[in-house]
This record gives sequence, C-alpha cells and structure tokens, in this order.
Amino acid sequence: MKLIVITPTKILENEARLVTELFQHGLQTLHLKKINSTTADVRAYLEAIPKTFHPNIVLHSHHRLATSFDVQGIHISRAHRKNTMRQRLREWWLKIRRPNLSYSRSYYKLLQLHEDKKQFQYVFLSPIFDRLTHDFAAGFSAATLRVALEKCKTPVIARGHIEIDKIPILNGLGFKGIAIQQTIWESENPINTFLEFEERIRELNPTHKQNAHA
Repeated sequence: MKLIVITPTKILENEARLVTELFQHGLQTLHLKKINSTTADVRAYLEAIPKTFHPNIVLHSHHRLATSFDVQGIHISRAHRKNTMRQRLREWWLKIRRPNLSYSRSYYKLLQLHEDKKQFQYVFLSPIFDRLTHDFAAGFSAATLRVALEKCKTPVIARGHIEIDKIPILNGLGFKGIAIQQTIWESENPINTFLEFEERIRELNPTHKQNAHA
C-alpha cells in the first residue's frame, strides 16, 4: 500500500522543516494543498525544502510552478475540472513543458470511479470513514467498496478520517494506498505518527519499503 501525506490547507509555522523531516524518514509522496495561499507563498514553501525532495511533491494548486520546480505531479481539483478554454490551455501547456508529470484527482462517489475516462496515476476516494462514528461514511460499505475497487482499473487511494487500526480493513478491501491529513497534523508528534503508519502498512505488505533518504 502507498502512504500519502496531505499538508494542512494553511501554512503552519516551521511546516517546511517538518515536511523535510518526513521526507528524511521515508515519505515518498506529499500532496501540497495550499488552496488559500498565494503563488509566491507556495514558491517560498518549495524553496524551503531541499531540491532532492521536490520529485516527491504533488501540487494541488498553483500548477504553473510545475514548470519551475521538479515536482512529481499535479492534482486536479474541482476548480480545475471546469471545462473552460483557459483550463484546457493550461493543461496543454503543462503537458508540453512537463510531459512526465503525474496526474491525480479526487472522487466522492463510487460511480465516479467509472465515469471519468481521463488517465490518472491514482485517484482519491473520500471520505471513507465518518469522523464521529468511525464507521464507513454514508454511501460506502465494505461490500460495495470491494466490488467497485475490483472493477476499477486506476489505483484508488483511501482518504477521510483514517486511523491506524483501519489499515487492515482498507488493505483487505483492495485499496492501493491511504492518504492522511488531520491524523498527521493534529498529532503531538507527526514524525512518530507517520512512522507508526508506515510500520503497520509494512506488516501487512512485506514488500512495502520506505524510500529513506536519511
């Protein structure tokens, strides 16, 4: 299973330093989600992270920065899915400038997994769990998820209120990875929380390896 960390939407104090530490401890993919930040702020954020880790970063916004930084890819949000001439030109320009960029997007209903014909390296499906009950969120069940994931040709990443004890369930259903956000950033020790998730995934998938840089 793939483990993805999503940043908080607002830039935290010393966040770039903490993200660098996560990379040093083996984080392979970070989704940089700063939808309310300026392009200048996101540029400064990227510049604060060593260049060696830029290929591990996926941009949720300010996609034009993908031509200035050697990032892994871009995430197509709801705003980017608007079929405007400006958006089509931006996507065309990026594919010319960075033909090897990865593309991902988010889905919120099982039917969406089969409706979109675009090619993505992976997609998020959320919210899988309810924040209060910790059971499957409305619209999802173990049975329907298993069937949908078996039919989907694109790797699906589970997102939404995922705690460490849910990893075996998600692994058994056929998810190819998990994405965590609040679980990391609301933790007293984000590094230890990340390592605990990595260890649990490795126990279930012996072939899963950390891409350690430390």
